Amino acid sequence: MNILRSPSLHGRLSLVLTTLIAVMMVIGAGVWLRETRQAIHEEVEAATRVAEQWLKVLVPETLADGPQAHERLLDHLGAVGRVRANRLEVFDTQGRRLYVSPESPYKAGRHAPEWFAGWVGPELAQRRLEAGGLAVVLIPDTSRAVLDAWDHLGAALGWAVALLLAIWLATRFAIDRALAPIDEIHGALERGASGQFDQRLPEYATRELALLARSYNRLADSLDESLAENARLEQDQALARALQARLEQERRAIARELHDELGQGITAVRSIAGAIIQRTTAQPGINGSAQAILAMTTQMQDGVHTILQ
Repeated sequence: MNILRSPSLHGRLSLVLTTLIAVMMVIGAGVWLRETRQAIHEEVEAATRVAEQWLKVLVPETLADGPQAHERLLDHLGAVGRVRANRLEVFDTQGRRLYVSPESPYKAGRHAPEWFAGWVGPELAQRRLEAGGLAVVLIPDTSRAVLDAWDHLGAALGWAVALLLAIWLATRFAIDRALAPIDEIHGALERGASGQFDQRLPEYATRELALLARSYNRLADSLDESLAENARLEQDQALARALQARLEQERRAIARELHDELGQGITAVRSIAGAIIQRTTAQPGINGSAQAILAMTTQMQDGVHTILQ
């Protein structure tokens, strides 16, 4: 594996942190959606129950007014206008819509996205009340509550992005600060790889980096001692080689001296002894002494050869 293509420690830490934040955001979003959906359900359901109770009181009272009951009911409903978080509709026996409450002026013209409304908007049942041939339908309307949730989400996302950016910057600063000694350690190792162990690492505040620095310093001390010992050994070996060379030179000089001086002298003595032997055949005493000298010089010559070897 190419070390230059492998992700850096900084990149891995950033990836882990980003993944952790993303998981936390997904979990938080899920909890928020569930809580928001439940809150909207409770809010609109409560408003619908209040409106239903009001209609249950209004419809009988209005129907007691006689022939003008339907007109008076429509007038009452028109005067009230929109019921909070609900839409009112009135239908006759043929299904024709006689009345519909006005749209809410709250954040008029705006709506949350349909996908968001599908997530947080609860499904609530309609209420239908019979009013003497008319049907009053109370329809829960969660659009305004969903729009509020959408606006709150937008604001929360803005703050969340700002917070995440601040966390990312703070984390990056902290990671850069924590990993800054790695460059110094890398430099010391590079010098060590080139055979230079003169650099020592300081005591870092981070426990793991401090242990690494101590181990490197002990290794550098040991290697320094080994290099010094090797240098001493090399000096000793160089001295031994120089002494051996000097001894060889002395041996050769002595050998030359033995060969040139002593060898020539012995040869001369042998020649003289041989000449005496040839001239003293009639003189046994001198002839015997000459032969003894010749034998002795032969032994001396053999000894010199042995020494030279």
